[in-house]
Amino acid sequence: MYPREIMKDIYRWLERPEIIIIHGARQTGKTTCLKLVEAELQRQGKTFFYLTLENYDYLNLLNQNPENLFKIIGSILPEQDKVFVLIDEIQYLNDPTHFMKFIFDQFHDRIKIVATGSSSFYMDRKFKDSLVGRKQIFHLKPLSFREYLIFQQREDLAGLLKPGIATENFDYYQSIPLIRQNELKKYYSDFICFGGYPGVVIERERDFKMRKLEDLINSYIKKDVLEARLNYPEKYMQILKLIAEKSGALFNQNQVGQLLGLSTTALNNYLYVMQKSFHIALIKPFYRNLRKEIRKMPKAFLPDTGLRNALLGNFSPIDIRLDRGYYFENLVFIHLYHHFEIDDIKFWRTQNMSEIDFVLPHKIALEAKLHAKLFNKKKYEYFLQQYPQFRLHVVLFDDHLQIGDRFFWNVMYL
Repeated sequence: MYPREIMKDIYRWLERPEIIIIHGARQTGKTTCLKLVEAELQRQGKTFFYLTLENYDYLNLLNQNPENLFKIIGSILPEQDKVFVLIDEIQYLNDPTHFMKFIFDQFHDRIKIVATGSSSFYMDRKFKDSLVGRKQIFHLKPLSFREYLIFQQREDLAGLLKPGIATENFDYYQSIPLIRQNELKKYYSDFICFGGYPGVVIERERDFKMRKLEDLINSYIKKDVLEARLNYPEKYMQILKLIAEKSGALFNQNQVGQLLGLSTTALNNYLYVMQKSFHIALIKPFYRNLRKEIRKMPKAFLPDTGLRNALLGNFSPIDIRLDRGYYFENLVFIHLYHHFEIDDIKFWRTQNMSEIDFVLPHKIALEAKLHAKLFNKKKYEYFLQQYPQFRLHVVLFDDHLQIGDRFFWNVMYL
């Protein structure tokens, strides 16, 4: 089992009383994370029990009464240290909120729950109580490029990557030897083509990677759709493909609804499921001037380029594709998605089509361009006049350079 970067934070919360919930899209490795917690507790000599609620005996008992947990794990003696109960697929419970609230309120000094849920869609719909003050949620995403390198057993290359957009990082990347940069580029080509789902990453053959991604769409995504009980599953896949085709474009709900024959209510329901199942991400506009700047229509992205390519049936290299602009902006988004909360990633656009691809915390504006020659600084003067406190950075696919006081980042270093 390869470690995930999120595990360092999860381990820090093991000794706290709050319930730990690990959620995310299907096939991102939540069960593996729970197994890593199990291994850590075993290393520490802690008492723990591992339950999967795909076991109907466990599921039926816990649905009948939360206290039936003790029929499964046995009684806890007064002199015992805290017991850890690891529960996989907790969303299968009829009322997971009630179960966790009851165990926490009655036994938090004796029992620590660490649970996984297959997507926040289920967690939201079944969590009637917010569990405020009783939980800590960790969102498991597909692999970052750094994690991808670790899965390829190239910890040496992973160690070259630093998170965040900072001047010292920029200078550091310029100092990396060319032979190392070329090694990184080789792995990066595979990463952006097939994405970061762990089961896809560990496959060595191109054909098997493609089959894994097709299975992700045909089995796991469609399972989310069926369990959400949406009326027209085929329209769900049509919306996903529309977003994949023009990822990073403004998502006009009226146009999409008319195109697919869906009411506003129905389309909103589909988008809700897509976001809560982590199949798409919608980012909101940044605005201050209500009359001139777009403030309602979001931009839509997919959380994984391998998933995007599979939906489009196109695994060609980015630089020869007709959709390379959409592809690249989605790629930049994925890097940001690993560093920021989704609500902290915004974009800026005016009614007369001036735009900035990404507006980020710490007064950072980010523009995605495949090549430096495509950047025209005059296009961004209005934004910088209106928001002089922001610093504009440019992200490129094929270079890493500084021109004047402008930083042009290579995307794989984000």
